[in-house]
Amino acid sequence: EIIPGEAKENRINLTLEDADIILLLISSHFLSSEYCNNIEMKRIIERYEANEIFVIPIIIRPTDLQGTPFENLQVLPRDAGPVTTWKNRDDAWFDVMQSIRLTISSLAAKDSDRRRIAQQAWITFAEQEFSQIDTFERIADAAQILKFIPSNARYLLRGLYDVRTYVDTISQKSQDYLVLTTIPGKIRILEELKKNLRVFRDTMIFVEPPVGSSFQNLATHWIQIVEKEEQHLQERLSFTPIPNPYIVGNPLHLRDENLFKGRKDIIVAIEENIINPNQSPALLLYGRRRIGKTSTLLQLPHILSSQLIPVFIDCQDAKWREGDAVFCYYLIYTIFTELQKRHKLTGLGEIYLEQFEKYPFAMLANSLDSLEHILSSMRKKILLTFDEYEKLGEGIHDAKITIELLNQIRHIIQHREYIAMLFSGSHRFEEMQIVNWSDYLINVKMLELSFLSNKDAYELITQPVPNLQYEPGVAESMITFTHRQPYLLQAMASELVNYLNAQERFIAQTGDIEVVINKVLVTAHAYFFFTWQEECSEEEREVLRSIAVNEAKELDLTQHREALQNLCRKEVLQRTDHNYQFTIELFRRWLVRTQTLDESLEVISRSGN
Repeated sequence: EIIPGEAKENRINLTLEDADIILLLISSHFLSSEYCNNIEMKRIIERYEANEIFVIPIIIRPTDLQGTPFENLQVLPRDAGPVTTWKNRDDAWFDVMQSIRLTISSLAAKDSDRRRIAQQAWITFAEQEFSQIDTFERIADAAQILKFIPSNARYLLRGLYDVRTYVDTISQKSQDYLVLTTIPGKIRILEELKKNLRVFRDTMIFVEPPVGSSFQNLATHWIQIVEKEEQHLQERLSFTPIPNPYIVGNPLHLRDENLFKGRKDIIVAIEENIINPNQSPALLLYGRRRIGKTSTLLQLPHILSSQLIPVFIDCQDAKWREGDAVFCYYLIYTIFTELQKRHKLTGLGEIYLEQFEKYPFAMLANSLDSLEHILSSMRKKILLTFDEYEKLGEGIHDAKITIELLNQIRHIIQHREYIAMLFSGSHRFEEMQIVNWSDYLINVKMLELSFLSNKDAYELITQPVPNLQYEPGVAESMITFTHRQPYLLQAMASELVNYLNAQERFIAQTGDIEVVINKVLVTAHAYFFFTWQEECSEEEREVLRSIAVNEAKELDLTQHREALQNLCRKEVLQRTDHNYQFTIELFRRWLVRTQTLDESLEVISRSGN
């Protein structure tokens, strides 16, 4: 080592005089160096010819050795093939190391001077390689490092044979530990290993340098590795799997309120518009798929003002599209059931489907009259929430329910003081093609449900699982990759909990993020595919392909202006300073992976044909 400020030549000269074995890394640059040839090589050859050192040339790059002082020496790698010409350079260097060890072993069998050189080299090599051992698995392979030391040579330095014996035993027991699957068996092996290592360390105290000092430090270091493994094993014994509270893909019911975060702006907007006695417009809760619309509606009984009684209607249930009479009957039945269940109201009377079959809308009006009388005495309002309202339009298109139903809904909105309506879906009214809802629901106020706030997203990741810990930056990375999309955020959090349980860990590390991302790209494939295939036109998909692989600069933005605007409105893309980028990085990764796979399959198909 050359200390800063020290004369380089002095240090090199001292090293040349002290060395027993010199490795020469040969290249054309080395040969053309005046200093290397006239000073270093001159002294090396002098000591070599005096039988003071052993020289091993290693050819790094193709070089003409003819006329050089070491043209008659055996060079490495084997067959004099330069390292840079090997297909795998790791193989070349492995060959060099193997050959050096063999050379040292052969030297040790010769005269005493060369034995001294060889054994000093053994110790140096062993120290260097042992210093890189930092895991239990590498201790198990440690015996390979000393396999070139003879097992029965009388000329070995005192203690060197003992080193090999101890390392062989420790290495074998470490292999046994890795093979065992039972915890008690592993604990027993670790106790034996610690005893062996302590004896090894204490033995080296009484061995003269360089053997004793070198391997005493090694034994101490290995004891620390074994103790760390023992601690990890004890943690496994006491490990209790982290409960996974996350619900991926299904809406959050009232029992899942600890997972429901944010949406305070939506709640405030609902209350301001519905409770106000001077106005009570119909509301449209709009948001893209999996953004949390249904979960928000299901949580309303817990988070709305007590002046409002939310009644949830799932329009995906086919009964709401089986006919006008069935719709009117179930509307009253659902309201009555909610009042009885949550507000313990009695005396609402019994209703039957047959009562609605002849004059469904007249019967509905009578029932609502009675209902409003009760609500006025309670000083409360009913809030009917129609989830997936688009399904009603499909029922009208299929002639299962009539357009009169929308007229009746409009009448209720305009003339029923104690009944308000909220429609929830992934389409604005103007986007609907089957039924023009805007013709019937004129005074509608839209509330848009979008991504969670940073604060709410962070709480969703960290609060439901109290014993799960995050290294700095891990939770923030999850927020970045999902852009706070609730479904994807829960998907990542759920996969992370499962992965940590498999690893028997409580702390999420930075390296876990990529593992979890790869899992989510598979488990959330249906979500990404629906966005890609069903929510994007062919032109929009073309734009997304280009932006996904950073080829947006080749796009004619004026030609694709409408597609870009639509994608931004759908929150698939977002505008940057002078360009566009994916709003959700996970979606971009899914698209790149899917397109790459499709292209690979296409190539395979063509080659097969």
